[in-house]
Amino acid sequence: MRTLFWPLPLLALTLGFAPVQDWVKRPDPQRLADAYPGFAAHAGLEGYARIACGVAATGALENCRVIEESPVGLGFGAAALSVSDGYLADRQDDEVAFTNHFSLPPLETIRPWDGSEPGPEVMEAATQYTRRLNLSLTRSFSLDGLPDDRREAVSEIIAEVEAETGADLRAAYALSLARTQSLETLRMVLVGQRRPGRSPFTDGEIARAEDQLKTVGNRQNALVQQRYCALYDCGPGAS
Repeated sequence: MRTLFWPLPLLALTLGFAPVQDWVKRPDPQRLADAYPGFAAHAGLEGYARIACGVAATGALENCRVIEESPVGLGFGAAALSVSDGYLADRQDDEVAFTNHFSLPPLETIRPWDGSEPGPEVMEAATQYTRRLNLSLTRSFSLDGLPDDRREAVSEIIAEVEAETGADLRAAYALSLARTQSLETLRMVLVGQRRPGRSPFTDGEIARAEDQLKTVGNRQNALVQQRYCALYDCGPGAS
């Protein structure tokens, strides 16, 4: 799932090997995931960057530079450079060139909620709490990796999507909350006594309770991607 309210399950795969060079060490998957440009991750955009580096006597890479990246303007070149110090070659060399492919896992299958639906009192309390959160796509959608000359246009796209879908997101959030919190807990929160605590539901049940929230979040991200790609090149893999 790629939505704004959950940690992004990023998978950045590093592929492409210098033909005369073997790696003693490469960046670990978490570091590659952390380097994934934020906007591209939220919008579901993938890419690659090819970099060239010198190899010191220690095997460390030095003087790295981007020689190709696609799509341009999403930060994949900078991301590849940021993890270059995580490589260690098996011997010194004048220069090696290799490609970092940044890929996202498929969207998770959303399992529908199969429990009972909340009553009107619980729903109203959850809705009141959700209003206080002031959920906003414009604040949550990362612009990381975008060049300055695209940020204004992209911010306008995100604001448009927020205007079209924000009410649906807030309604879905309130529903997921009402499904997993008691009326007593929500009333206590509303008067400032406590925040929603650990639900008695299992992790799987909580995930299903968020089915509509995930659906709306995925739709928001897809709309941002669609409108961004209408203005800028997103490469052949963009949906």
